[in-house]
Parts: sequence; structure tokens; C-alpha cells
Amino acid sequence: MQRAPWDALDNEELLRQLPKVAKARDDVENHLRIWVGAARSRKISWASIGESLGMSRQSAWERFHQSVVAEDKSA
Repeated sequence: MQRAPWDALDNEELLRQLPKVAKARDDVENHLRIWVGAARSRKISWASIGESLGMSRQSAWERFHQSVVAEDKSA
């Protein structure tokens, strides 16, 4: 069985990596919001967006609608 990457790190090294992992998460989330905004600008339904992300229409709307609205206002 393959070991997790953090298994080889001591505590200090693991803690040094946490901000990098958090930044990667934020970068992915921001990128996803941009893609969802592009989908909405093409009038793709929240149901279709949710389905493609493995969530309900309502969950997709709740997670992304604020950023889509904010992007529309800044354009």
C-alpha cells in the first residue's frame, strides 16, 4: 500500500506544508468559480452545473451564485 505524502514528514515539515496546501485549495476554488461563471454566462442551468459537479442544483446555486452575481456586476 502506498503511504500518504505526509507520512514521511516530521511535524515541523508537515506544518510548513499546510499553508501551501491551503493556497492550492483556494486557487482551485477560485478557478472553479471562474468556470462556473463561464457556464452561467452561456446560460447553462444550475441543474446541469450541479449534475456535472456531483451535487444538486440547489447545492450548486448556494455554493456559487454569489460569486457569479459579483462577477456580473464587475463586468
